Parts: sequence; structure tokens; C-alpha cells
Amino acid sequence: MMIAFNKFFPKSNHDAAVSISPIGFDLGHNRLNMLQMETVNDSPSIRAAVSSPYPCAYEELIAHPARFRAYVKQVLSDQPFAGKKVIACMPYGDDLKLVNIDFRKQSDESDQDAIIRELKERYGNELDQSIVDYLLIRSSDNDSPERSALVAIAKRQSVLSYLDLLHKAGLEVIALDIGPAALARVITALNKEKTHPNVLLINFGKQHSYLTVVWGRRHILDREIDFGEDLLLDKLSETLEISHEAAARLLHQHGFNNGKHEAKMHDDYDPATVAKITGIIEQAATELTNEINKTLIYIASKTRGGSVEHMYLLGSIIRFPNAVQWLNDLLSIPVDILNPYTCFDKCNNFTPPADQESAVSSAIATGLALRGLPRHDRN
Repeated sequence: MMIAFNKFFPKSNHDAAVSISPIGFDLGHNRLNMLQMETVNDSPSIRAAVSSPYPCAYEELIAHPARFRAYVKQVLSDQPFAGKKVIACMPYGDDLKLVNIDFRKQSDESDQDAIIRELKERYGNELDQSIVDYLLIRSSDNDSPERSALVAIAKRQSVLSYLDLLHKAGLEVIALDIGPAALARVITALNKEKTHPNVLLINFGKQHSYLTVVWGRRHILDREIDFGEDLLLDKLSETLEISHEAAARLLHQHGFNNGKHEAKMHDDYDPATVAKITGIIEQAATELTNEINKTLIYIASKTRGGSVEHMYLLGSIIRFPNAVQWLNDLLSIPVDILNPYTCFDKCNNFTPPADQESAVSSAIATGLALRGLPRHDRN
């Protein structure tokens, strides 16, 4: 059976008198991120937020519902969250696929019917035990039969098991969402001056990274690229003949040094080691720049020569020293970290954590919470 997340968990009607959002709930790779917003003077403000590292391995935590429930209860108590209703994001993993598809809608078809037809042609019987959600990638020509969509495909049993886990933790899931849609919602909400700049967002993951383009008020592109933290650490590990953990420590010490930024090396590492690391960073720069340029060329072809005006970053790689400066040097586009704690007002005496990793990790939870507020739930 194939049904869409949004049909399985329909968006609730908003009561104009209710200004507090459900809790955005993001079970990330290594930490739980929760954030709740409320409308203050018709503007979204952060009411409560927490980014909590797991007390044990992720797989161990979710394998024991009672332990997971106690952990969630303790994390909720750290901030003045209101209620137990959540908008949750399906965790990334082998049980969840995010794919971009181009499809042509026939005259008697809805977008959903056309997407289902295209997916059946691609995946056949695999869809029979799947739940599918999709996000239309908006174009400038709404009358064209040519369409694009970002599609999430998850094993039905995995979705039900995830919902059961959250239910046993005392949470009420009112909607499921996907990460790129939540992040696009954050980018749109940042545009308080209503200038609607064209934005590229890079979300760095472990094995892959994700490029999202928001064109004015339209979410027009999502694509996955083969570039991530683990791939970079694998190259360092192989070249220097050291363990993966040692490669991570070395990159934390050295950072993304391309000759323009000071290397922070310990005395144990000699200049030859520094040179090898720099060479690997330069190779990574070439690979990443090529992928970004492919995206920019594609966007220009779809927007009659338009260009991206700003870039936001989040994800694992920006934790390393000089990563943001490194990306700023690579591209002629202004670059900022997507930090919800500095991008949105705070209310209810909320004091955000001081560490950058907590802030950056909360971006998806922010987009999930925004979906629960009027005027921000269109994606």
C-alpha cells in the first residue's frame, strides 16, 4: 500500500488564537534536536530549544523504548516546552530514500497521480510496502506539464516503528516531514525584509551532502552529492595510514587550511603531514566546487541566467576550524552559517546554548516548528 505522509498525518487547521507551535522533533545522527516557536507581534520567535547528545549509541537508545522515553522526558524538562505535540522528521538512513524526479503530467492527471505513475515505473513492487511523500519543486511556469518533485520513500514498517517509538515516549505526532522541506521553510522565514534573495543551502552529512535552492519564495531544487565528512576522513586515513578517529582529531587540530588560514597543529605533526592534509583539502575543494558549479549552471538554465546571491551552511563539516572561511574562499558568494539562535528572536527568557554545534544542529527542528505556525506551513 502506498500513501503519502501528508495524507497519513494531515496538517491541522490553525486557530488564529493559538500562537504556540508544536515541537519540531529531529532525531539526528548523534543528538536529539527539539525546538518550539510562538508568534510574537506576527513574527516567529523561539520559545524553547534543546540539542542533546545521545547518552549512548543511537541504535542502542532506540532499541530500548523505556530508556528512550526517560531520555526524551529528561530533555523536555530542560526547557519550557508546552505540550507533547510534535512535528517529526523521518531519520535519514537505509530505510529512507530522498530522490528528485522529473515527470510529465497528463491532461487528466493530478500531480500526485503522475508522481505515483513515475515511481511505479522506476521502483515497481518495491513501492507496495512503502509510504511516499513528495514536495513539488516550484517552477516559474505553473501551466507547464513538465514538473519536478523531491520524493521521500520510506519502508512502511519503518515508519510505523518510528511512530510507535515516539508514541511510547509520550509524544503525539501530528505530522511527518522531510529535512529539505523544513530547511527551505527556515530560509523563507529569514526573509524579514521581503527582499526574497536567491539562496543556496548546503547541508553537510556523513556520506552525502544536500544542496537546496530557494529562489525568492520558491523552493526550486534539491540534490544529493557524494561529498561528506566520512568520505573526507577516509581519504585522510588512507593517505596518512592512520585510524578514522585519528584522522578526525587531526582535522580538528589542523582545520581546513588552504594556505590562507593559520594551521593549528600539535608538535607531533611535521610539515610533511601538514602538506598531505592540505593536498587532500585542495582535492576536496575541487570536488565540492565542481558539484556546486553544476548546480549553479543548472539553476541559471532554469531561471534565464539567474544567479544565487547568498549561501547558508550547516552540517558536520562546518564543525572543523576554518571550514566556513575555506568555503568563502572557494566561491564568490557570501557565506553564512545557518544558526537559528541568531536568526530568530527569542521569547520566554529563552537563552540559547553557547556552542555552535547545538545551534547548527537545530536548523531542521526549527523548520519543523515553523510548519506548525500560520503563514509558514505551505511547504
